[in-house]
Amino acid sequence: MVLAAFLIVLHKYTLEEEVLIGTSTENFNPLVLRLPVQDDQTITSVIAAVVAAEELSVAKDVPFDALNAELAKEHDANAPRAPLLTVRCFNAVDVDASTLDATAMCEWTLLVEQDRDSKRLLPLSLRLIYNSVLFRSERMSEVLHHIEIILSQIAKADDTLTVRDCEIAASHTPGARVIPDPLEELDSTWVGAAFDHFSDWAKKDPERPAVVHGEKTFSYKYLDDFSNRVAHYLIKQGVVPGDVVTMYAHRSTAIVIGIMGILKAGATFSVIDPAYPVERQQVYLFVAQPKAILSLKLAGVMNPEVQKYIDTELNICCQLNGLHEDEPELLAEYESTSCGVVVQPYDVATLSFTSGSTGIPKGVRGQHISLTHFFPWMMTKFGLGEKDRFTMLSGIAHDPIQRDVFTPLFMGATIYIPDQEDIVSPGQLAQWMATNQVTVAHLTPAMNQLVTANAEAPMPHLRRVFLVGDILTKRDVMRLQALADNVEVINMYGTTETQRAVSYFHIKNDGSIGDLKEILPAGWGMKDVQLLILTDSGKVAGIGELGEIYVRSPCMSRGYLGLDKVTAEKFVNNPFRPDDSKDKMYRTGDLGRYMPDGVVECVGRADDQVKIRGFRIELGEIDTHLGQHPDVRENITLVKRDANEEKTIISYFVPKIANQFDINSMRDALKAKLPVYSIPSVFVPLVRMPLTPNAKIDRAKLPYPDAAVIALQNASRKQSSSGVTHETNMHVEIKDIWRNVLGRAVGVHDNFFDVGGHSIFATRVTFEMRKRLKLELPLDLLYRCGTIDQVVKQISKDELTDALGFEEADGTSDIAQLDVEGQVVLDASITCKGLPELAADSVQTVTDVLLTGGTGFLGAFLLSRLLVTHPNAMVHCIVRAKDNAAAYARVEKALKQHFLWRDDYGHRINAVCGDLSAEDNTCGVDAAVWDEWATKVDLIVHNGALVHWVYPYAKLKAANVTSVVSLLALACTHKRKPFHFVSSTAVFEASHYLGLTQPVKERDPLVAGNGIGSGYGQTKWVAENIIALAAERGLPTYVYRSSYITGDSRTGVTNVDDYLVRLVKGCIELGVAPEMVNKLNCCPVDFVADTIAHVTTATPEVRDGINNTYHFLNPTSYRFVDFFEDVARYGFDVKPDNYMEWKGALEELTMTSKENALYPLLHFVMDDLPQKSRGPSLDTTMLWKALEGSNIECPSVTSLMGIYLSYLVHSGYLEPPTLANLEGIEALPALDITGEIGIVRRSGN
Repeated sequence: MVLAAFLIVLHKYTLEEEVLIGTSTENFNPLVLRLPVQDDQTITSVIAAVVAAEELSVAKDVPFDALNAELAKEHDANAPRAPLLTVRCFNAVDVDASTLDATAMCEWTLLVEQDRDSKRLLPLSLRLIYNSVLFRSERMSEVLHHIEIILSQIAKADDTLTVRDCEIAASHTPGARVIPDPLEELDSTWVGAAFDHFSDWAKKDPERPAVVHGEKTFSYKYLDDFSNRVAHYLIKQGVVPGDVVTMYAHRSTAIVIGIMGILKAGATFSVIDPAYPVERQQVYLFVAQPKAILSLKLAGVMNPEVQKYIDTELNICCQLNGLHEDEPELLAEYESTSCGVVVQPYDVATLSFTSGSTGIPKGVRGQHISLTHFFPWMMTKFGLGEKDRFTMLSGIAHDPIQRDVFTPLFMGATIYIPDQEDIVSPGQLAQWMATNQVTVAHLTPAMNQLVTANAEAPMPHLRRVFLVGDILTKRDVMRLQALADNVEVINMYGTTETQRAVSYFHIKNDGSIGDLKEILPAGWGMKDVQLLILTDSGKVAGIGELGEIYVRSPCMSRGYLGLDKVTAEKFVNNPFRPDDSKDKMYRTGDLGRYMPDGVVECVGRADDQVKIRGFRIELGEIDTHLGQHPDVRENITLVKRDANEEKTIISYFVPKIANQFDINSMRDALKAKLPVYSIPSVFVPLVRMPLTPNAKIDRAKLPYPDAAVIALQNASRKQSSSGVTHETNMHVEIKDIWRNVLGRAVGVHDNFFDVGGHSIFATRVTFEMRKRLKLELPLDLLYRCGTIDQVVKQISKDELTDALGFEEADGTSDIAQLDVEGQVVLDASITCKGLPELAADSVQTVTDVLLTGGTGFLGAFLLSRLLVTHPNAMVHCIVRAKDNAAAYARVEKALKQHFLWRDDYGHRINAVCGDLSAEDNTCGVDAAVWDEWATKVDLIVHNGALVHWVYPYAKLKAANVTSVVSLLALACTHKRKPFHFVSSTAVFEASHYLGLTQPVKERDPLVAGNGIGSGYGQTKWVAENIIALAAERGLPTYVYRSSYITGDSRTGVTNVDDYLVRLVKGCIELGVAPEMVNKLNCCPVDFVADTIAHVTTATPEVRDGINNTYHFLNPTSYRFVDFFEDVARYGFDVKPDNYMEWKGALEELTMTSKENALYPLLHFVMDDLPQKSRGPSLDTTMLWKALEGSNIECPSVTSLMGIYLSYLVHSGYLEPPTLANLEGIEALPALDITGEIGIVRRSGN
């Protein structure tokens, strides 16, 4: 229970759904447990999963040192490696010195202790040993408190309590005192408008310098008078309070004049940077719908397209061009006195832009109160005042420009404006700040890097630097502190929607930064701001618990212009004060946690926690560790989609020294810190990071890297074990084909599927090779020859690789050359000799059934029928899963997906994790469980297989042949266990059978294995013949050969991965279907499952023997043309066409598109489908004899097509028929299903 509580706490801290924890055993060998945990999981299931995982690990008893050594083989011995475990939970009585030494690299060790003299289990005490370099005692105390809280909740829990329901933010813990109270009243005192404070300074000290730009200084009075003239101009032209005035700006004194003038007129100011693309400027204008335009002289002549947009698309009352600080005569006719306009605190003052998910920026409406409310507190807190010199370094069209303007002018301080050359010249910005004796700067982290890059000039006058807008690293601060001995850095957190930075974390220049983490925290909320971290369940998070950051304050923006619904989604009512509709919280979308002192630590965007191939990736974590590499000055990691729409992790970096870096070293360093799935695929060196006009890293200008960069890095990390290959003209030609299709350069030893290839691209590449090489290459070529060099060797017949099983250069494929019949081998030890014969009533006394493939389509129905036909039996299922709990979950999910679940099934299903492809003689099942089955199991139903129509025999052998041998050995151990095997009519692929004039009888020996063309058919042929050997040695065996298994005849539930279903959808998408008269043998899945289950219960007399084979054949004749006629009968627009025309249309689509349901089967349907669809006639005498008196019948396909198509439409797999309303079209039948209808696939996932 303690381990389960610890697991839940760790999940709360990380949101990980799988946690690796070390634990102890009585023999002092540490165990490594991989424990699943999810928010919607019940506490009882968490405990059960922990117990099951522990029991499984104890049974396997792998020495920890041996496990660690085995894993070490996968890593470069010279490269650092992350420890296997970072947390462990030990029972103190099971721990000795060797246990602790083995796992010494752990960061946390939870010790469960009890009084050695006590005879009672309770009380227990918990002790936490931790790495004091990484963690503080206050943090560890909270961890123990949280475990105690969870244990208390577990003790009182019923079966419905979930992980999400558990809370760790208890009021009696020390952390509760520092977490903000969402019920607290927040002050919203209005200290006046920003322009009024500005004017007050002009009256109080007229000649006080307000702005210094180069050699020119402008006083408060001069700017106040000038901005008054702007306000009078706007009012006289028709601008009224609330109107938007857009300013085309430039980093100069005139921007201050323009902003103040607009506000004094009671209007809302919006700024556009003329550096923005024309289209973006037009979008901003479209969103803002300004009433007037102010254009600064230094902004240059407005782009003609933008001017045309203003003239034709906007309804403006005036446009003032050429505003310049040195030219007041432009507005000499207007008064320089105050307009007398009075604004209210919640009037809209600013319109700023933030990105929109639709691609159209959203306009954020900022309020007057937010511009000034925090300044009195900041002046006191950070020691700011009228003597300070502030910089204007923010992007002119970004909301931080507001702090650059309003902060100093509220306080009576002076703004210093640099020239563009000072900003872009390396090292010059620091020199400019030193020369002008700047004391306060507002910077983004990217701008801070510009300040410190190549800087040599010290900045002794710099006292305060406020950093906001992006992640701030300790490295960045230390670089700044090295240049400015007296600087104190304040890291701040905010968004455009909060209107300003709303948090602070104060870092003094006293060496204390060395104790902080590499990524600096957001800090505490400012006065009248709360940073609330809420969990998914809407509760305030506890110390260390991960949740989403909400900003609560009365001084934020009013939301988005014209987007009331979006505003309501992001600016939510305070759920803790539901009666106060004015109490708002902004939902940031950022993840964070509270530290023991109440500081908020940001851990990235919720949407930055991307998943790639099922793994959760933290981009911020990658950046943190890469940024610590000695070759890296700055870096950023993104996930981008390549030309194939595959997600790829890419790290962009600027080296400390130009052209001096070691990417392999970077990769090795990350491998020591991160799981392998988090290692970037590509590292891209840059001269400098591209910045937006707002001085943030411009992610849009970090493109997917050039193919040459990828190829170069792939080559640099490759081991040249295969030697150097001489590249022929054919190598070069095929490389060009691969490059064109894959969108990247490749080497002759690159595996096609490792460099972005997949089944669709494999088909396109093969088509193109056929065309350019003028060779008829098989469509499965790339599955057998994965590299260009292997393809060339296969084509040239020069040197065929042993690894692929090529034996001689006679032009035939490796599949054809395989001696299939030679694979039929069964060890002599696998025999029933000496075992007692089965009792006559053995089928009535079955208590334990072993089933494989129970989560698949047929398998789910088999499981359901076996539970019914053997009502007193436990059904043991081998399931591919990480543990038994996950295995059971997969089985339950499969039954529910197929509408087969019954509540009384649960206690009769024993799901055991295993893997049919594990070549360990136990199908991946724990040896102790396997041995128990040998004595307990009464019959075996082997339904599981790896179904793939392209893979060669070698890839399928383990799952489809070796598993059969392992299960036959089990069937012959301790007692005879009837062995039921689900095979396939693929065993008849050889031309021998296609040429027969008489039906193949069920008891005929299976021959002609070497003539089979597919690896799957070969494995089934070999497996059947091995089973025949076991039958000769006394094992009762039953083989079932099915062809096309269709959906449930009652509910219509259908496997959409089935060949026929894909053929239907693919032809509907194409609009045509191949006109073929081949017979189509289809049997409903419930008929097949009912038959197999029935045979397992029948006596040998009823079954007509104990070693039988059964052919599944629908008694109603049916053809491919009938199949598509039935599809069209229900209104689907699919027309018949001859096969060659249909094939040509599909091939053309393949070369130009990615969307067709048939793509995974192209190799099959485009290599002479009419020939491949042929099959021999089958005799079914034994099948129907076994079913006599059973009431099991096989309905015709035509009678079922309506319900099948109806299910596929209701599940969303097919679009509704487009011709449904035409005369003569039949309506799709209603479905008799209770519950949610979803898409069902072969795996059961």
